[in-house]
Amino acid sequence: MVGVGLTGDLAAEPEHLLQATNAPAPTSPAACFDAPSDAERPITWMVFTAPGCAPCHRWLKALDEGGAELARRGVGVRHYVTGVDTCLDAARVAGRYRGRFPLGVSDARSSARWGVHSTPTTVIVRDGRAVGVVVGVVPLSRALSLSERGVTRAPPPRPRP
Repeated sequence: MVGVGLTGDLAAEPEHLLQATNAPAPTSPAACFDAPSDAERPITWMVFTAPGCAPCHRWLKALDEGGAELARRGVGVRHYVTGVDTCLDAARVAGRYRGRFPLGVSDARSSARWGVHSTPTTVIVRDGRAVGVVVGVVPLSRALSLSERGVTRAPPPRPRP
């Protein structure tokens, strides 16, 4: 895994991680509600968030604002909420982003299969293979770079003052 040094308001967050992988993607967690279909898109971002997670809401906001760019690059987003039991609870957590992306519930076993240990975690799936993992909130351009190449050349982490 490669640490990414950030500036501005993102620098206050814990270390953000980008990891290139090439593993078969596990089966998807349970879906709740349909949103605009992304089935025809070659790349899917499986975004895992949790209730009460402020960085998760910032990441969803960035994805929502970058929706046109994601669509232009063939990226579909699926939002899964961890730590809830029902679709109704997932919809409450999704809040204003409900309906922007297909929504689902990810139980502990499903989250573990996807390698989710903290939130937000985004697993990038291309052609049925998990090609990358983004942990935390990163600039959208960095995540897109990993999504398109399956690898990243991130700068070394900056020392914290």
